[in-house]
Amino acid sequence: MKDKKQLIINAAIKCFAHKGFHATSIQEIVDTAGIAKGSVYSYFKSKEDLLFIAIKHEYDQMMGDIFTVANDKNLSPRERLSKQFQHMLQVTLEYSDFIATLKNEKYLLINDQMKAFITNKKKQEFQWYCQSILDIYGDAAQPYLYDAAIIIQTVVNRFTYEDRNQLIAEELSLFFMDRLDDVVQGMIQKKQKPMLNKENLSPAHDYSLLESDFTPENSLKAIQSIRVSIQQSKLEAKVRTSSLSYLTVLDHELTKPQVDPMIANAMISHLQSLKLPEIDIHLNHLEQYVLKI
Repeated sequence: MKDKKQLIINAAIKCFAHKGFHATSIQEIVDTAGIAKGSVYSYFKSKEDLLFIAIKHEYDQMMGDIFTVANDKNLSPRERLSKQFQHMLQVTLEYSDFIATLKNEKYLLINDQMKAFITNKKKQEFQWYCQSILDIYGDAAQPYLYDAAIIIQTVVNRFTYEDRNQLIAEELSLFFMDRLDDVVQGMIQKKQKPMLNKENLSPAHDYSLLESDFTPENSLKAIQSIRVSIQQSKLEAKVRTSSLSYLTVLDHELTKPQVDPMIANAMISHLQSLKLPEIDIHLNHLEQYVLKI
């Protein structure tokens, strides 16, 4: 990313965190960045566009280490989740301005694009918890999967996204794992009736993508479908060409013995920015596939 564009994003996040989106003006952002006002419009169409790109960029940066741990096959499922918790706690301190911005979530839902982004990230987070629970506790946890995921997600978010004072990331990570044991093993031992199931689960916690068993063959079919959709779209020729290049990089990455999740997710993010409804479901599936491999 160009230095000036990153400078604007950093300034915007700081201003949004301190004053909120609606109360922040473009002038305040450029004053914080120390640049001319016209520079903003060289990179962003509007304040809404700046917010979306800033949130998406910061989220991708923040989640980089967590994705890396998620794909470490040398760790057991329990070790992976514990280390992911630890990374999450560490990066949320590093990205404190970004976290402060996310706390005002109701003010971020400025358009359909932002709503779809935030909803998708919530689903991904919930699916990550569900898969982690299954990997650690096995089939015995299946009946209690949704209950356990909701409970641990709530506990982790409450501790992670609030001011933590002197709480140490490693100790807090172990605390989360102990609480997860209490919840899952307790329900298994007591054979309690689950409170949540597919029928009464909120759409915001849709687990269907994770249960669809998305295979390497499926990923190749998804890429081909995306390619056809882009070729047949009404995108400008230059945008269509660059988008197909991103897709080629993604295709190449997913066929490698060791997939780099940062590269794959960066390409998926570029394609999502096209706002083509016909490719959204394929991109969502690919995001989940990258998260699992």
